[in-house]
Amino acid sequence: MRFLLGLIALFIIPGSALAFWDALLGISRDKDLWIPLICGFGVGIPLYFTVIKRIPYISTFEHELTHALVALLFFRRIHKFIVTSRRGGQVQYSGNFGGEFGTLLIGLAPYYLPTFTLIAVLVRPILPAEWFPWFDGFIGATLAFHICSTPEETKQAWTKQTFAGAGDKQKTKSDIGKVGYIFAFLVIAGFGIFLMGLALQLIGSGYAGTWSFLKQVGITSYQIYATLILEIYTDLAPILKQWFS
Repeated sequence: MRFLLGLIALFIIPGSALAFWDALLGISRDKDLWIPLICGFGVGIPLYFTVIKRIPYISTFEHELTHALVALLFFRRIHKFIVTSRRGGQVQYSGNFGGEFGTLLIGLAPYYLPTFTLIAVLVRPILPAEWFPWFDGFIGATLAFHICSTPEETKQAWTKQTFAGAGDKQKTKSDIGKVGYIFAFLVIAGFGIFLMGLALQLIGSGYAGTWSFLKQVGITSYQIYATLILEIYTDLAPILKQWFS
């Protein structure tokens, strides 16, 4: 199952990157969107480094909340939700819907899922007009939080060393240390780019743009890999023919 999930993540990377770029270009053509987003983003960066970063509880809460939300998506039952200011946090859940596939996505969720941003853009289409452009500024600030905090969280978790868990204080490994570096990189990169692009698409086109985004990711990735495989086959075919002739 780990191999399959890694393969899916690898497959969607090129399509997600291009779809992300197109969604970003779409927003850049609408000043009513990009101006408040940029303003919120510009405020969010210094706010993160001067306030939020100095209150570890906030980042830890978002980290554990992301674990819990993805666990709920897989119909897992949350038993413990622990957040501390200095010793990290812990989420304990039960259930096996989705099997190892779901467990792996839950474990790496905080590193690829822009939680606050995605929640904000999902509710954006149903909000009244008077909430704007201020709400788009808030979305920009959540983007700043994700972009600033995720590299730090990933760096801290990029180890196989053991540490005492926040809840039971038993020795455990980080989320990334449990699954391995290569697999973690593929999932974080693949699903991270995909979800950031989807968030931008929702901002620019609302719910109606979801299907076109998914279709672009799938078709583009297929075309890129099909072309690459064909090029490799074309180059290797004469060599293989000589070897076996």
